Amino acid sequence: MFEDLSDVVGEVFYGNPFIWMKDEKDCYADSELPTPHLKNGRLLLIDCPHCSVDGGWREKRYKTGSYCNHNEANIVAKTAVRMASGGHEVVVLSPYQGQVDLVKKKLGRNSGVKVHTVDGFQGKESDFILLSMVRNNDKTAGGRWGFVSDPNRLNVALSRAREGLILFTSLKHVSDSEFGEDSDHLGRAIEMIADKGTVLTPIELEVG
Repeated sequence: MFEDLSDVVGEVFYGNPFIWMKDEKDCYADSELPTPHLKNGRLLLIDCPHCSVDGGWREKRYKTGSYCNHNEANIVAKTAVRMASGGHEVVVLSPYQGQVDLVKKKLGRNSGVKVHTVDGFQGKESDFILLSMVRNNDKTAGGRWGFVSDPNRLNVALSRAREGLILFTSLKHVSDSEFGEDSDHLGRAIEMIADKGTVLTPIELEVG
C-alpha cells in the first residue's frame, strides 16, 4: 500500500499506523498518476449525493437480488475507463455482486478493466483500486450498511491498492449512520480518508 492508505488501515484496524517500508523507486511519480485529481494525494473520495437530496442516487436491487447503485456505477465505470486508457492497472471493487454485474455491463467487453467483489479479490492487489460502496438509503441502524461495515471485509476492501485508491460513497450517509463503539471501523476509515485525501463531488471529478 502507499503510505497514506497504509496509515489508515493500520490506525483503524490495528490501533497504530504501520511502519511503511515500500521501496520509493517502485512508486508512481506524481506526473505519472492516471488522473490529475490524484496529484494532491493518492487518496480520493467521491462524495455522492445522498438519496434524501437526489433520489437518483438511491440504492436498488439488481435483477439477481443483490444491491446496486446505478448513478454510482455510471461514474465508477467512466472513471475506470479514463484511467485504464493510459495503460494503468485499474480494478473496480464492490462489496455487492449486483454492483459488480452492473459496472461490468456499463464497461462493456473491451474496457480492459477488471471488476470483482471484495470477497473475490481477497489476497490480490492492483496499482489503482476504485471502490464502490453502493449503499445509499434512509434505513436505520444495521440495515443502513449491511455487511459492508464488517471489519474483516472492510479491511480487505481498503488494503488492495498499491498506488492509489478512489472511494465512492455518500459522506452524508456515513455521518448520519450510528456505529457502535466497537463497530465504527467504517466511519473512522472514511473520515480518515476524507481528511488525508481529496474530496470531490461527482461533477468535480469531470468524467462526463
